[in-house]
Amino acid sequence: MGNCLVIGNGINRCLGGMSWEKLLTEIASRYFTSADTVASSTLAFEQLKCAVLSRNWNVSADDFAFDILKELDSLPQDEYNQLFNHYLQLNLDTILTTNFDYSIEKSLIEDFQYEKYTANIVTPQERKCSRIRHIKIGDKRIFHIHGELGKKATLCLGNVHYAENLSIIMKYMLDYSKDNDSYSLKESVFAEDLISWAQFFFKDNIYMVGLGLYECDMDLWWLLSYRRQLSLEGDKRIKNKIIYYYLYEDKKDQNFKDCLSAMGVEVREQIVKNGGWKEAYINIAKDIETIMEA
Repeated sequence: MGNCLVIGNGINRCLGGMSWEKLLTEIASRYFTSADTVASSTLAFEQLKCAVLSRNWNVSADDFAFDILKELDSLPQDEYNQLFNHYLQLNLDTILTTNFDYSIEKSLIEDFQYEKYTANIVTPQERKCSRIRHIKIGDKRIFHIHGELGKKATLCLGNVHYAENLSIIMKYMLDYSKDNDSYSLKESVFAEDLISWAQFFFKDNIYMVGLGLYECDMDLWWLLSYRRQLSLEGDKRIKNKIIYYYLYEDKKDQNFKDCLSAMGVEVREQIVKNGGWKEAYINIAKDIETIMEA
């Protein structure tokens, strides 16, 4: 059984990366529109996008906000390398990330440039949703599961694109039976052939780090809940474990933890003291190494 790391925006945030709130504020400022939006970040993005496009700005849906997002790829790489190297040394060859930027790749190759390494990108023809496209560097495979800056049409930002992403996953992961109008998980999910990055959630040990798991992450929530449902129904094929690292400073969200636990996810807490987010992430890498070696 393999090991798979799932990396979210938490590591980027502790190094000065952009939050959803900042993204929405900058979009509103760029297009001279109101930043007063609905609470849901992805629905707020759709609200701003529709407001801007309806005013006949010379911009397409794919180009919308892209110039702002490109700033994500200008993180302090030296600091990122120091932190992420703790994870790159772990015994794993598959990395899934919800981040759009190439900080992971730059930690593996100092002069990484998207255009220069297109030869290492598997299935670059996937124009919209990221299913099996990934970048291979050495023995590492990096999947940008919610899109990447090098292919701007793949970026998951609003509800429309997240829903498209989930529909693609379900299409390739499930078999439909006309006889009883039901779906079942394909046997090919457990094979060596790559049909979707989502199959790792059923066959590999998963370590989730720096991942907020917001409501918009409907594809990840579906994978967690559907996997748990199958396990509770007695599907013996599911033998992997999923560990989620929950970081907090003052007050923890017990309901969030209980939700993950109900879905068969092991939640490991990491208390952040005196703003020491980087130290907390280093401690997590050490904990993952200890688990793998056990």
